[in-house]
Amino acid sequence: MSSSDYVPPKVFISYSWTSDEYADWVKKLAEKLRDNGVDVVLDRWRLRPGQDKFAFMEQMVTDPEIKNVLILCDKRYAERADHREGGVGTESTIISQEVYNEVDQEKFIPVITERGPDGESYQPLFIKSRIYIDLSDQNRFEMGYEDLLRTLTGRPASEEPPLGKPPGYLFESSRPTSPTTFALRAFESALMNDKRHSTGLARDYLDRFLEALEALQIDPQNGKEVVQLNNLMLKRLEDWDFLRDEWLSFLGFISRYGTDKRLFEAIPPFFESTLKLIPRHNHSWNQHLEFIVHEAFLYTITVFLQGQSFEPVALLLSFHYRERGITGLSHRYGIFSNGDTRYLENLLNQMWSKQGNGTKYQYPEQQWLHQRANENLIPFELLKEADVILWLRLELETDPNNKFSFLSWFPATIGSFQNYHWRVDSFPLFQRAASRRFFDQFKVVLGVDSKDDFLQRWNRGLSQDSELSGGSLGSYWERIFNIEKLAST
Repeated sequence: MSSSDYVPPKVFISYSWTSDEYADWVKKLAEKLRDNGVDVVLDRWRLRPGQDKFAFMEQMVTDPEIKNVLILCDKRYAERADHREGGVGTESTIISQEVYNEVDQEKFIPVITERGPDGESYQPLFIKSRIYIDLSDQNRFEMGYEDLLRTLTGRPASEEPPLGKPPGYLFESSRPTSPTTFALRAFESALMNDKRHSTGLARDYLDRFLEALEALQIDPQNGKEVVQLNNLMLKRLEDWDFLRDEWLSFLGFISRYGTDKRLFEAIPPFFESTLKLIPRHNHSWNQHLEFIVHEAFLYTITVFLQGQSFEPVALLLSFHYRERGITGLSHRYGIFSNGDTRYLENLLNQMWSKQGNGTKYQYPEQQWLHQRANENLIPFELLKEADVILWLRLELETDPNNKFSFLSWFPATIGSFQNYHWRVDSFPLFQRAASRRFFDQFKVVLGVDSKDDFLQRWNRGLSQDSELSGGSLGSYWERIFNIEKLAST
């Protein structure tokens, strides 16, 4: 409601003329209310010689145009009302009949103007159970007056929030409940209520999440058929869907509401602990875990980039991940990029063939990532942008004359660089990076100190990269990274 739509509420004041001083206090209260837009009806303003004061009182109490009746309760008013003495007695009899008839439970508002020696409020018995406004303490008068004014004008200090929808999982009978679910809910509740132990609960969730990933491993029992292994891996990939959605919820919460940097600092060590899950020596029976960890890392970067949490992204991309049990050996985040995925690609093509699709994709992992993307949570285009940024960051760091596989990241979401030449628009983050201010924030993601540093690295190797610059591709990729306009405005 705007001020132009405001209709002044009409209010009647019932009180006892306890003393001239008190009557003046009542008059000043009425004047203050009228000055603040409340149409107050006071007997000393409306009654004229010859009028019946009892008829006037009854009219005011029962008049439907009177939105509220303020019952100013001091000691004298309570005594006269309880003993039905004088005008107050008559008036309170009329009011009590209206109250007991439950005409409108919000129409009659007790206002405490005096308290007893022990702090007890003076209220007539017929109104004793009603919630009141307290104007008895002059030191807190303005606070009580604001409550009164907001009540009369229908503008409470805190309004009831709109009714939302229950979480979707309540209606999903097949949705599993796991230790990760309870750990995530405990963390979210603590974070939203600004509890100090939210960081500890985040680590609890990460521990439970790692245990859930470990449970997705397959033990290659002696004599297990290849077909059985394939079916098991496909089942594990389906089980991962639920965990992935929980992971996105966790990331979204810390990206939007996390203020303690320890929340973000816990993420790189978590991914370091997943290295033990990634199969080594071409263990085909757990190839699905390589995809799972890869997708988890890609989504983590995407969520943080979407929320412009650039420092946490920089932390993940600069961290050196050490494998447990292998002394001195550490990896850059390229270790989470799928390496030899031929077995997984064959497996995915078998899955689509089993579903009756009949199509064999040249880049099945790209197709798999695309099909799995939930456009309502993380649009696939944002995954692509994050994927290419992960590739670009390591390429900017690498000596073009001395490239090592462990320093690479292949952006699976685009299939191949040659396939991606159709895109002519720059990525949204690089469009925004045309702003010097935004580039200064974003540069930590790229691992550069300045625009000049970025351009030097680009020109040192990437502009000559055969994968990028072959044929007419160079101009397309320069547009994608918005090279000419970076930090220009």
